[in-house]
Amino acid sequence: MVDATSSTTAAAQTATQNTAKAAVDLSQNYQTFLQLLTTQLKNQDPLNPMDSSQFTSQLVQFSSVEQQIQANTNLETLINAQASNATASAVNYIGRTVAATSDSVGLQNSTAAINYALDNDVAATSITISDASGHPVRTLTGETGQGAHTITWDGKDANGNQLKDGTYKMAITATNSDQSAANAEIGISGVVTGVGLVNDEPQLAIGGVTVPMSKVLSVTGTSTSGS
Repeated sequence: MVDATSSTTAAAQTATQNTAKAAVDLSQNYQTFLQLLTTQLKNQDPLNPMDSSQFTSQLVQFSSVEQQIQANTNLETLINAQASNATASAVNYIGRTVAATSDSVGLQNSTAAINYALDNDVAATSITISDASGHPVRTLTGETGQGAHTITWDGKDANGNQLKDGTYKMAITATNSDQSAANAEIGISGVVTGVGLVNDEPQLAIGGVTVPMSKVLSVTGTSTSGS
């Protein structure tokens, strides 16, 4: 999860650098404007003085831009603080067992536990597991009763060949007796081993799979983060 955090940090640093550059450019332009204005005032015709409304309008524009840059700076500070708080909150999940919705599952030591839930009793339930290229490698038959269920995949494909450990995609299909589609959710559970941020959203590492913290359904156990 280091890459996710580094990516977010780099993005925040880039935004801060852009704002800082804008502030420097504004300052330089403002100084140039004042020098030109001073020169114009010194050399103006006393009998035909400059229209003060023009440079007053320009001063107002500079002030408006300065306020926008300051607002951007304050917003970046707020976003960075929120991201920091989100990361701190996610750290508390490390070492705890989490159940979350996900369309990916990690095969580790030739086994993977898949969770799914049915809104009501159905006629049939099947879980299709696919490799990284999207090619189906195995279809499992699940329970049909309403509620939460867990099914264990032994890591073998449809021909009985043992597949390599790694991340696989999964999808659930549940049908009613009239062949209509039934509501079903699929996910995983496991111990959180790392945390990070992607687009300012906390991510949890569970069994080799990255899951947004917003997808967490339940948490058990005690954190090992020391907080």
